[in-house]
This record gives sequence, structure tokens and C-alpha cells, in this order.
Amino acid sequence: MKTNFLFCGISNDVETANAFARVEMNGKSILLTRDENMKFHAFENVCRHRGMEVVTKEKPRGKSQVHVCPYHSWAYGSNGELLNVPFEKGFEGNAKVDLENRNLIPLPSAEIAGTLWVVSHPDETKNYNEMAKDILNQKLQEELSAFNVGKNFAVVSQEMRLNANWKLPIDTFGEAYHFKTLHPFLRQVFMRNRMLFNGYDDSNGNEKNSCMVLGANTLQLMADGDIPKEKWFDTSPFSHATPTYMFSPNTSFIVNANGLSVTQVFPTDKVDECIVRMTQYAGSNPSKFSTQQRKSIAQNFGGFLDIVATEDFEILAKMNRSFKESPHAETIFGRNEPALTYRHKMFLNMLK
Repeated sequence: MKTNFLFCGISNDVETANAFARVEMNGKSILLTRDENMKFHAFENVCRHRGMEVVTKEKPRGKSQVHVCPYHSWAYGSNGELLNVPFEKGFEGNAKVDLENRNLIPLPSAEIAGTLWVVSHPDETKNYNEMAKDILNQKLQEELSAFNVGKNFAVVSQEMRLNANWKLPIDTFGEAYHFKTLHPFLRQVFMRNRMLFNGYDDSNGNEKNSCMVLGANTLQLMADGDIPKEKWFDTSPFSHATPTYMFSPNTSFIVNANGLSVTQVFPTDKVDECIVRMTQYAGSNPSKFSTQQRKSIAQNFGGFLDIVATEDFEILAKMNRSFKESPHAETIFGRNEPALTYRHKMFLNMLK
């Protein structure tokens, strides 16, 4: 995972020139910026002097032409260029320090159809320019562009550590087969065990990203004629169908009437532990929210957390223990779990 392109945000996370955002991926602090020419960059968030973070978690987002290290005030531009070193003469004669070439370390990155991607731990043997062409195929790019996903705004995020292998929580987002048993609320909202599925292969025809579209129970009312056709979209199409994308290899990306719900899962140095990060995006700038909008966002995100944390994640540690201790524990998929069948073929291709 560390040496491949991973989803790291959407375009509006660094909306304007000189905007920046600090993210953590696979244990590494990463600085995302947009320079004065609106080009997207990703850097190791590490000062080239003594290793201090240039942008700290106390102020992880904002807008600035210059990023100043809080330790010794080395200063860098939004394009990563080293701009100023206090008492620069103190480094004269030091063969290890070439101040003309001490810029922030760039990471392979890409901006595609409103989504941002980065490689946290590059492998110098890989051709990332070629790999970037295969992050999202053309059909998937067209869909995301039609949804204007890059125009949303991050409004709230929550992170937690689970005692489970990282593939287990992300798999639970990949099927609706468990809704009837595990989720009392969701089984009231969505048509049970029904979905539309589509896979988005890479240029070599291998499994890569996918999408399952969950239908709300209102679709049955439409089909039965209980809702007049002229009123089908009085609210929003997303009130009746919810596209849930699976971005290879660790991201669930749900497009809904409220905006976007993004969940990422990262392994730790323990095989039976992972970090889950959930972020809610809204279609309008939160600085302009009314009191009612803020309340609605809080309720929706809180409800999402309740379902995921108390119903899905509660069972993952028990599953993980079974896989760890029992030689008879196994994973099988049926026709009602096409996204997971597709996803695990993707894993096999990556291992090859």
C-alpha cells in the first residue's frame, strides 16, 4: 500500500492558490499544497534542516504563501522551494548542505476528476508517471466529474484505532448483504440485498476500482406507481440511490444527498490493528452554514458514526481473532457480494 497511489482528499481541500492541508498516511506526515499557479503538490512535511514538521497538526489547513518551520524558521514556498535560512552564513563550508537544493522533498501526486492522490513512501524502481495514468479509468473520471465531487468542503472528521486487520473494516463497506442482520436502521432505508454493481478495470484489464449503488425503499414505491413520476426528483436523486465507490485499495467514497462520506483505512505496524479515518464533506462552504445546517451535519455524521462504530466495527475484533486463532476461519463470497469478489481479485493482482 505504501508504494502505490492512495486517495488523500478532494480538490477543495486545497481550494485556492497557496492553500495547504496536512494529512497523515501510513504513519507519515504529508503536506498538500496548491502553488500560486494553482498546481497541486504533495511533499514530505519535514524541514530539511532538523526534521521538524513544517505544518503541524495544531493548524492543519489554511492559506499561506510561505511555510515557516517552527523550530529554526527555515521558510518554504507553496511550491516547496526553500526561500529563507536565518543566519545562512553559518552553513558556509558545510559540504553536506547545499542551500540551493534543500527544497521540501516532493512525493508523487496527481489531481484527477476532483480527487487528490499521493504516494506516501515512493519506490524509486517504479515509474509513477505511468502509474498515475491508471489511477482512475476514463469512465470513472466522467462519473466523478458529473458529480462535481471536487467542489465539496470538508466539515468534520473522526479517527479511531481498531483491533482488526485493515482489510476487514474496508470490506464491511463493500456489501449490503449484512444490512438485514446487523443494521436495523439501514434495513428500513435501503432495499434489502439489492444493488447495481460496476467495476472499473485498469488499462491492462485488471480489477481496480468499483462502485455499488444502493437503492432506497422509495424506488419500490416509484415502481409501484405510488409516487407520481413528476415528483421523483423533488428532493434529490441521491435520496433514492446511493453510489458507494471503492477506491483501490483502502477507501470507501459515498456520494449522497448531504455531500460525500469518505472512509479510509490504514494498517499499522501490527497485522491485527488499523487506523480508520472518516470524513464528511458538504456541498457548500461551512463558513456560511446556518445554525440549522450545522445541526443537520452533526446529526448526519453522528448517525453515520453510530452505525459504523457500534454495529460494524464492534464485530471486527471478534472476526480478526477467529482468523488469527482458528485454522477453519475463511472468507467466501456469494453473488450478493460482487464488490468484494471484485475487490479481492484486485488484491490478488497487486500481489502478483
